Amino acid sequence: MTQPPIRSRTTTAQWLIAAAYMAPAIAWAAAIYAFSSSSSPSIGAVGFEKGQWAPSTILLHIAEFAILAALLIAGMRLLAARRFGRTVSVQRETKILIISGILSVLYGISDELHQGTVAGRDASVIDVFSDAAGAAIAVAAAHGILTLLRKPLLKNKNVQ
Repeated sequence: MTQPPIRSRTTTAQWLIAAAYMAPAIAWAAAIYAFSSSSSPSIGAVGFEKGQWAPSTILLHIAEFAILAALLIAGMRLLAARRFGRTVSVQRETKILIISGILSVLYGISDELHQGTVAGRDASVIDVFSDAAGAAIAVAAAHGILTLLRKPLLKNKNVQ
């Protein structure tokens, strides 16, 4: 009977490296949280009065969470490349894209729940859908870019 492989314990150095790769995504998530904590966000800066519904808020949510998903994808892909070698398999990239999208949407839901507890703010299902749309755009764009980058590699392997 074969024994399952023994996994090595994650060292402090490995955690620090992972934190460094994920730092941009963590910082962006913190910025989203800080903005959500404000009881009176600065919508007036984009041409809308306080309390007035602004179509641009949908675009802001889409952009916020597209950036978050893109940073998560980049960080996880760098970690995978470091852990599993320079080449990240298509299956692993697919998992990274899915996990990044899910984490972004979950953070969007938690952001809205948090906003519901802030005086002068409210939780909105429309904002959650906007967040999910932003994450989906980033995941789709990353998938397209990764597919385009992989095609020359696939052609070269067929030539050999």
